[in-house]
Parts: sequence; structure tokens; C-alpha cells
Amino acid sequence: VSFLTVSVFLAGVCVDGNEESVSVAEGDSVTLKSGVTEIQTDDEIEWRFSGSKIASISRDSSEISLWVKADVSFRDRLQLDNQTGDLKIRNIRTTDSGEYKLLISSPRGSPPEIIFTVKVVSADEVKSVSVLEGDSVTLQTSLTHKQIYDVILWRFGQQKSLVAEINRTAGIFNTSSDGPDGRFRNRLQLNCFTGSLTITNITTTDSGLYEVEISSTISRHTIHYTQSFTVTVRGEYIYIQFILNTIYLD
Repeated sequence: VSFLTVSVFLAGVCVDGNEESVSVAEGDSVTLKSGVTEIQTDDEIEWRFSGSKIASISRDSSEISLWVKADVSFRDRLQLDNQTGDLKIRNIRTTDSGEYKLLISSPRGSPPEIIFTVKVVSADEVKSVSVLEGDSVTLQTSLTHKQIYDVILWRFGQQKSLVAEINRTAGIFNTSSDGPDGRFRNRLQLNCFTGSLTITNITTTDSGLYEVEISSTISRHTIHYTQSFTVTVRGEYIYIQFILNTIYLD
């Protein structure tokens, strides 16, 4: 078994030695990586959640044995990679928050146990933004200049139309999309470091749901992190004050 330990900070993820903290949005998926390239003979990988065994995989000279717990809480949402032992949790729920422990046993040497502390952010935690028509608004991601990401996708509306994209691997930095019906008309600006999206000269038709998907793969996990914003654009108004003068005539 080959095993890699790193220390790095990532959007939604904090890695520190043999412990990792992972934040993921409700309904998304997350893959917790074992760090194993390929399971060898007599290797065994076990995953536990809150102390209870939920999945395991082992290999002898003739076959690979794979077991995933079929209980009510996960409802067939667990998937175990039969080559690496990576654990994927699909359609993740807030009740999936907690401590996931990775145990690897190998006659060639067993690495220390790894603890993943997973926090599932409720879908109700959508940030509301109100802005006056004609102004600019910046939708801030949770990234900083020093954090690492592979792909950032901004989507708008119920149809989730792609309006901006950064893909480091493919060398894509795209803000040219005008969005549905051409409504944005080159009014989008994308920060190449943080992925934050700025809408200039905003109009009432820009009101709606904006979602940003941040994806990255490092050492022992693949993370898909989603943030949502509800933008309300208020039309300009004129405030008129009427002053009534009462004239008394004798």
C-alpha cells in the first residue's frame, strides 16, 4: 500500500496530517480517498462512520471481496471503488455529517488511520443579496487567493444556464457567455483567483438564483462544493414629499 500525507488548504476542505475537514453542500456528492493506488493481495480497507463499520474491501490471491452496509440511513448512497477503496457518498444529507474513519491493513505496512470530519451544509443556507438597479454586485465564493481549485462553474436561473467558467486543466477562463436570452450582454466579470462573479449595471431581469460549483481533487478526496445566492434587483424609485399648507382666512 502506498500512502501520501499532505498539508494544504482548499475551498471546503482543510487537510492537516491524518485528519481532514470537508464541507459539502446538501445534495452534492463527495469522494473520500484512501490514498491507495491499487489494492494488493492481503490488503484490507475499512470505512467507519461514527464508530460503526459502513464499508470494507479486501483482496486475497484469487478475488476481491467488497462489502457496503445497506442500512436505512444511507439508502444505497454509498459507493466503494473496487480498485482503490475510495468511498463516494452520493446525494449527501445533513444527517451524513460526522466523523468518517479510514483503516488500512497490509502485510507490507499499515499507515495510520485517517479521520475525515464531514460537514454537510443545508440547502436552506442560501445567501440572499439585494441590489439597486444600475449598480454592481459581487457574489463572493469562499475561496482565497491561496486556495486551490480545478474547476469553477457559475450557473443562473432554474434552468441552471452556464454563464461563467474557469477550468485550470483545460485552460478555460470564460466570461463571454451572455447567459439566457443574452441578458447579461458582457456585463459579467470573473476573478481569476477567487472565482467571485461581478455583475455590472444590473437590471431587474438579472434577479434570480445563482449557483457556483467548485471542484478540486487532492491527495485523498475529490470535493464538489456548491454555494447558492438569491439576487433581488430593486427598481429605481422616486420619493416625492407633499407639503400641505393650510391657509386660514379671517
